[in-house]
Amino acid sequence: MSGRRRRALLVVENESVPHDRRVLLEARTLVEAGWDVTVVCPRKPATAPARERMEGIDVVRFGLREADDGVVDFVVEYALALVKIGWHALRLRARGRIDVVHLSNPPDVLVAVGAPLRLTGAALVFDHHDLAPEVWIGRDGAEGGLVHRALLLAERLSMRLADVVISTNESYRRLAMSRGGRAAEDVIVVRNGPVSSELVPVDPDLAPPATHPHLLGYIGTMGPQDGVDHLIRALAHIVHDRGRTDVGAVLVGDGSELDGLRRLTRELGLDERVTFTGRVPHAEVARHLARVDVCVSPDPSSPLNDRSTMIKTLEYLALAKPIVAFDLTETRVSAADCALYATPDDVIELGDLALELIDDPERARKLGEAGRRRLEDELGWDRSAPRLLAAYDRALDNRSAGLLGRRRRWTRSPTRSNRSRGPRPRWRRHSIAAATKPISSAAL
Repeated sequence: MSGRRRRALLVVENESVPHDRRVLLEARTLVEAGWDVTVVCPRKPATAPARERMEGIDVVRFGLREADDGVVDFVVEYALALVKIGWHALRLRARGRIDVVHLSNPPDVLVAVGAPLRLTGAALVFDHHDLAPEVWIGRDGAEGGLVHRALLLAERLSMRLADVVISTNESYRRLAMSRGGRAAEDVIVVRNGPVSSELVPVDPDLAPPATHPHLLGYIGTMGPQDGVDHLIRALAHIVHDRGRTDVGAVLVGDGSELDGLRRLTRELGLDERVTFTGRVPHAEVARHLARVDVCVSPDPSSPLNDRSTMIKTLEYLALAKPIVAFDLTETRVSAADCALYATPDDVIELGDLALELIDDPERARKLGEAGRRRLEDELGWDRSAPRLLAAYDRALDNRSAGLLGRRRRWTRSPTRSNRSRGPRPRWRRHSIAAATKPISSAAL
């Protein structure tokens, strides 16, 4: 290994870098650790350069034909994307060995790109961003139907073929061990989280002019599973039922539901009270939310949302904003006692809790300050970066053992020595024990 920098290929199909903050932060962490890193991702927007070098990362973008609706449309999208990703991966491999192929789902069929490269000696990391079977059910797909079973199979194959599975939280980790059949030591949690030094509160005087004396805030994707309509209905309750004409909202982001949300806003008589900013650069997020009194995580309860970490919640913590949210398992793990929780899907209670914080600014301030401390001490990317590097060490270790002909086992005794996995690479510096230690869910 001496004299040659290790090379990693990171693949993401559903979002472009730098807009995919998780992939960008992973790539940046690897570069800082001495890796040569190439990211292959979609060309979104179409005006983005096909090739770009940013922060020491080589970014290669391919044209993506995005599906509108229907199984056939998604099959076509994924098939074309796999061909393009595969072509770029082969070109990169022709220029030298790839040590790690890092696949970020969805879709889980990206394993079709990783498996051939694994045969050439690359370690395979499966980064479990999303629960595709649960996403399908959430879009009114049939549980137990052909598509659902195919998605479960693709997920399981991705986990079984990977040398290490990276999970975004403990709920996903448990699924990787149960549904994916992976041993605990081969599933490492690398949580989403902003860089605490990069996302900080800013002076409200730097924000766009306020439309109302008090504002609710939202940042993130506006898809069918994100519940932004619940936030709008909660605001309607605040304005029409509680008579609070001093409250409006700022919604930052875009997505497939944006047009429908604009229509809903008009139908509820809130057109002049809600500002849709569209997608803004990450550096501008803090400025757009600087005047917001309360930030909202309106994700409805579902098998997907209950298990998923919402990056917006962590961004609210970073910005020292008080939070109201529906009481979902992983949302509570993220925000702990730094938020107020409404009964899932109860928009009346969600609105009333937001008003409680608007009318009690001292309590809101204390919640925001506690949230910022929590982000800095436990949930920021600087806490996740060592876990990512430990996962890479583990993947290389497992791959080395596999190449030596060791028999892989999918269930192992917790007391089994890691030394039986074969010799560790000389560059190992990152503790797997520390990487698999769960975070505290108690407030700081």
